[in-house]
Amino acid sequence: TGTDFTTAGRGTTGTYTKIGKMVTVFGDAYITTPSSGTGDFICTGLPFAPPDTQTFTSTSVHWGRVDLAGANSHYARCYGTGTNVLFAYSVNNANASSILASHLNGNTTPYLSFSITYETAS
Repeated sequence: TGTDFTTAGRGTTGTYTKIGKMVTVFGDAYITTPSSGTGDFICTGLPFAPPDTQTFTSTSVHWGRVDLAGANSHYARCYGTGTNVLFAYSVNNANASSILASHLNGNTTPYLSFSITYETAS
């Protein structure tokens, strides 16, 4: 949501299944030597927009090479009424905090895999 990373490269893959109004998205991403990123870390490009910011059914997120000291829970949710996914984490089950670009800056090829199931407006 701030400044995009300066990076040596990045890669993403994604697939989805839609049954009626329910969509399940599976995604993988990596960033090679990220630096200078600011703001919340988001992924863009959901295949269908959700009707509001809180619509999701279930999520699963796996991170690697990301500075999230003490994090024991990871979340993903639809972001806004567009086609973005916002990622968050919590420590000791406290309120969730956004994963920031700064959590990835300077790390060697941070990566994530996620799935999110949400309801669409149509």
